[in-house]
Amino acid sequence: MSPLVVERSYGSLKELLRDLEDRIVKIRELIAHYLKEIDELNKAITREDALRSYLLRYGIRLPHPPKTPIVEITDDSSIIVETNPRDIIPIYEEISDKLQQTLDKLVQIADILKNVQNIEAPIKVFYENEIPKYIIINLRKIETK
Repeated sequence: MSPLVVERSYGSLKELLRDLEDRIVKIRELIAHYLKEIDELNKAITREDALRSYLLRYGIRLPHPPKTPIVEITDDSSIIVETNPRDIIPIYEEISDKLQQTLDKLVQIADILKNVQNIEAPIKVFYENEIPKYIIINLRKIETK
């Protein structure tokens, strides 16, 4: 599957930088959300393990939940019926890792653009999977305000 490419226009580098900073904030919030979800799932697993251990001392064995069914629809999409937190944690970790990679790239781009943000010229940005692939600064065409 080819990556999703989206074109956006901005009036200046400052405007683009504000947009990037907004995206950075949102991604940081998403990462925090998924890390919290992972923490909650780990706590649930710890509680379950403690209960199993306690009951096992009295000869009571709790049945283990079935493995989470995963149905692959395409190479990129799956349906997951959540039944076991142990199977969901790696999914949230993968999402968090991908968000972190996107965040790192956006921060790097924003840091560079901060040095040239005073250039007043129209900007066209081609985003590939939410990351600026091409940033075109049109110095020959200055917008009148």
